[in-house]
Amino acid sequence: RAFHQAIFARDGLHIAVVGDIDANTLRERLDQLFGDLPEQQTLVPVYDVAPKLGQLVEENYDLPQTSLTLAWPGVKPSAPDFYAAVLLNDILGGSYLTSRLYEEVRQKRGLAYHVSSELTLDSLLVTTETRSDCAAQTLSIVRDVVKQMAQQGP
Repeated sequence: RAFHQAIFARDGLHIAVVGDIDANTLRERLDQLFGDLPEQQTLVPVYDVAPKLGQLVEENYDLPQTSLTLAWPGVKPSAPDFYAAVLLNDILGGSYLTSRLYEEVRQKRGLAYHVSSELTLDSLLVTTETRSDCAAQTLSIVRDVVKQMAQQGP
């Protein structure tokens, strides 16, 4: 209940109404539905956390397959070049069978059945699975493809 009261308030409410209703009736109905909401949200702001870059974290298991997840700083949705980053991600690894990563890792070298990238709210993620004896080679290729895309563009 406290979470609901902190989140749902009139200052964050956006309503769209379509249909055969007059302004007075709508106003009355909206007051019935939302009149008890507090005027303002009471949320405490969440501040950005700077990622720790340049780390390699390994968990070794005696398995024939290795999962790789690589992360780089992303582009916030509020950034002016966010939509360009969305397109760039699609070329890099977002459109599965036609991406640069798929071409290099799967098509040319047969190192994985799957490789993809994803642009999240704060990161660019690349994931793939490969044979354990090919992990270092796959990691190197993924880094090279991302580096080339960053330096030369699509």
